[in-house]
Amino acid sequence: MTTSTTLSGRSISPRAPERGSFPLDHLGECREFARAYLRCMKEHANLTTQCRPLAKQFLACRMDTGLMAHEEWAALGFHEDDDALPVADEPTPRREAAGFVAGVRFPEERRRRREQQQQQRQEQKQEQRELPKQQQP
Repeated sequence: MTTSTTLSGRSISPRAPERGSFPLDHLGECREFARAYLRCMKEHANLTTQCRPLAKQFLACRMDTGLMAHEEWAALGFHEDDDALPVADEPTPRREAAGFVAGVRFPEERRRRREQQQQQRQEQKQEQRELPKQQQP
């Protein structure tokens, strides 16, 4: 292991990257596996369960070419009986089916909230006015 010296004279030795970070595939050794996985994700509306076999092939390529450390499949979220596990076909319909859009507030909703806040403020002011009257004999 090599070391380097800084301007202050301290020596710094290199350390392994944090778990989960790994070098980029500059030579494109696993590019086809990555493209196949991304194509699958696009075709299946980003449902990862449909593309798990391709993800496993991509990670196997990275381990085989030394682009990431060899890990047990279970540590990466894969199991021997992955093919036998049930796969969700469609995401569970939720508020999106009723027209909900994350991060978007509609004018009617804003107006209603503003009115509720104003009403709450008026009620609090009224309570504060009545409180001193009740304390007087």
